[in-house]
Amino acid sequence: FCRPSNQVTAAREPVPVLLFAAVAWLGKDSLWLAEIVEAIIYLAIIVAIYFLTLEWANPRSAVIASFLWTMYLPALELIPQVSGDLFTALCVTLAILFVLRARTTGKTRDWVIAGIYLGLAVISRSATLVIAFVVIVGQIVEAWHQGLKLKEILQPAILIFGLIILMMAPWLIRNRLSLGRPILGSSLTGYNLYRHNYMLGSP
Repeated sequence: FCRPSNQVTAAREPVPVLLFAAVAWLGKDSLWLAEIVEAIIYLAIIVAIYFLTLEWANPRSAVIASFLWTMYLPALELIPQVSGDLFTALCVTLAILFVLRARTTGKTRDWVIAGIYLGLAVISRSATLVIAFVVIVGQIVEAWHQGLKLKEILQPAILIFGLIILMMAPWLIRNRLSLGRPILGSSLTGYNLYRHNYMLGSP
């Protein structure tokens, strides 16, 4: 979608870009600070995996699951890359945690939090739309099998779907205005922060 005449509009999903732009501004373009933020996100995933596993298993299994994440080398390799993948992983983990919690508590608040985290995940890495779709369809199927009322079946799914669309709307509108079509994800493949295939001619 990015021809020579509109390269300046090329971008990835907005949340990682905005997050690390803020980090760059605070740290006066320090890559070290960006890597520290990535390391904090990585550590937060360990905690999130512990509580996610604890929702359906015992504490020993939760510790083992967290330990397995610390041994996952591809995740460690992402820390110096300053990409949105770790932030997306954190959002997806927290979203699934609150989906499991909402299934137990039935509270609207937990469904809202799950929807917000799924929305953040989608506008961090658009591939997570597949996860959002599976969560929504899975919730409908499970509630239907439980023999719940139609309102109880559809309300969580509509809530999550609505929050995701609401959070995606500015990004879709921006892409429609900039690139001529409402692209769901990235307009460049293999594009990372701190790297660009087109140099701007002026500040």
